[in-house]
Amino acid sequence: MKKNILSIFVSVTVLTACLPPHQPIKKTMPYKIVEPLQQIKIEDKQLIFNVMSTGCTQTDDFIVNSQTIDQQCQLTIYRIKPDLCKRAALPMQIKIDWDKNAHCNDNSVQLINPPLNQNIKTF
Repeated sequence: MKKNILSIFVSVTVLTACLPPHQPIKKTMPYKIVEPLQQIKIEDKQLIFNVMSTGCTQTDDFIVNSQTIDQQCQLTIYRIKPDLCKRAALPMQIKIDWDKNAHCNDNSVQLINPPLNQNIKTF
């Protein structure tokens, strides 16, 4: 009986030693969401808009994507880093360098982002 228990123990130990070390599961999908915006405007080669922040939002947390479809420039602003702070959410102004003429020529710009309590805006 002792020999069987010892044999099982050795087998389990050997099998366990052959397993790869535990590694945490990594996210394969990057964080990228279409951010709800307030009061967006284009001036002096900048996009200026408000987002809700709980304290950790930075300008670098956003990227801008534009594409022209049927002579209309569709603009989408993505948040690429979550705001993980815990304070009460407050509006925060973000300014991103962006040249309408370089990205959209003379086409009108349509904002794709969902607005906060407003309809989609066209400039």
